[in-house]
Amino acid sequence: MLYNHDLEASLLGSLLLSPELLPQLGFVSPADFHLPDHERIYAKMLQLHAEQVPVEALNLKSEAAISYLVELQGLVATSANTVPYAKQVRALSVRRKLGEIAGELGHRVAGEESLQDLVGWAERSILSATATMGPTDGAVSAAALAMAAYQQAERFAESGGAMLGRSTGLRSLDEVTDGLTDTDLVVIAARPGMGKSALASQLALKAAEEGSALLFSLEMSKEQMAIRMLSQRSGVHGNSIARGKMTPDEWQRLARASGWLSERRLWVDENGGHSIDS
Repeated sequence: MLYNHDLEASLLGSLLLSPELLPQLGFVSPADFHLPDHERIYAKMLQLHAEQVPVEALNLKSEAAISYLVELQGLVATSANTVPYAKQVRALSVRRKLGEIAGELGHRVAGEESLQDLVGWAERSILSATATMGPTDGAVSAAALAMAAYQQAERFAESGGAMLGRSTGLRSLDEVTDGLTDTDLVVIAARPGMGKSALASQLALKAAEEGSALLFSLEMSKEQMAIRMLSQRSGVHGNSIARGKMTPDEWQRLARASGWLSERRLWVDENGGHSIDS
């Protein structure tokens, strides 16, 4: 069964006992309740709490009879299970939504929609349905934030001005960004033909020196990207490599660069048509 009205009632009863727990249930929306009466009661609870009005039976009588609200409150003796109840209500709601997505997908696969669009729709729908499955672990108190910021300042001081992130291999860029960190999203933007791909491959090579990197090349083939990387590593002009017209010294430099590159944890994906979804 994809719903449990008794469970929903127990959650509402727990909240009537301890409405101060409402802020902990940000992962539950009114639409997660299967019974329309329960959906309206929970929505009203959220409204009252937002307006700093007491969440009690008298203020909820516009959504349900006082006798039913009193009955809800009498279903539970403690609010200790409020969050577990909420998790179960949310889980059942997600199951219902996944069932709806599966039904819709069954209809859409028989149509003329492209496979890429179909997969993208399915991924977005499932991600949307399963978002916030439970209480967030990402919320951090002001006290913890203050301590983290202070400790970061100490690390800056102890580094003596040294860069804390990973080097990009370009000193001027490192001075602006303080290197690359795991939490950064860096967007390289410029007009066509200005060297965005060259910069991206340089960053990938530098990242692969100490760690690993995955480079998506939407315009250049993997062979073209490999030639560019070998050129950057060896200092041999890319045209010379592509044509095979090199001096003995350049061939040696190319061989050393090829050996170095083959030992790196670096992958190149040349498949076009990639999007945020795929």
